[in-house]
Amino acid sequence: MKKLLAILLALVFVFSFAACSDKEETTNSETTTAAGENADASTDENEKAPSNSETATLDGVLALYASAKADYDAGKLDLDNEDYAYLTAGSGFGADIEYAYADINGDGTEELLVGMDMANTEVGIDGRILFNVWKDNNGKIEPLFAETAFGYRTMVIPCEGNTVKMSMAASAYDEIYNFYDVSDLSGEPELIDAVCAIYNHTTSTYSYYSFDSAIEDYTDDIAHIEITEDEFEAICSGYTNLSGLVWTTL
Repeated sequence: MKKLLAILLALVFVFSFAACSDKEETTNSETTTAAGENADASTDENEKAPSNSETATLDGVLALYASAKADYDAGKLDLDNEDYAYLTAGSGFGADIEYAYADINGDGTEELLVGMDMANTEVGIDGRILFNVWKDNNGKIEPLFAETAFGYRTMVIPCEGNTVKMSMAASAYDEIYNFYDVSDLSGEPELIDAVCAIYNHTTSTYSYYSFDSAIEDYTDDIAHIEITEDEFEAICSGYTNLSGLVWTTL
């Protein structure tokens, strides 16, 4: 009887040990799988372009730019991805990314400006082209403009008076400007003016136009009127670039 009882107890112990081992292996497997998923998620997050509007902080935005720049320098970045066009913008090809903070709408909270030093004070703001301006919209970090792949001929320029100028050009001769009111950053910037100066290579003269809607190039598809050069200059001179910003290399 004692011998039978001893055998039964031994069997109970063996099965209990086996069950514990299976549970531990299952737990370890689940933990490993979860860790792998987290690692994949982290990798995916690092591979996202700075257009990611779910970034939790402005520092997180800078981290995305830094990661993309590091991959670019290492030759690992897919340059066919338009989200990374800023890294090869014009003569700034491969230049350092710089950033500054500025309160562009006068609400006491600074926004993040990210761009590239073009070593030309006539270009952009403080000689830098801006890729975008990043804002904190009630705790959600978002780009001021949905497009984030701005480059040498398309750039954002914060101006005085809670305004922003988006400068574009289809060629080295043309000038295209959309001016926005950014007093309220909780929504989309409100268009104030849209003007362009288009060069005619045949006559070597400029034509000037004012549009009712934001423009990317001269087009007859949007309501517009022809204006004089003086009128064009008067509109543009009404917006003064912000100055005196402190820039830091990323």
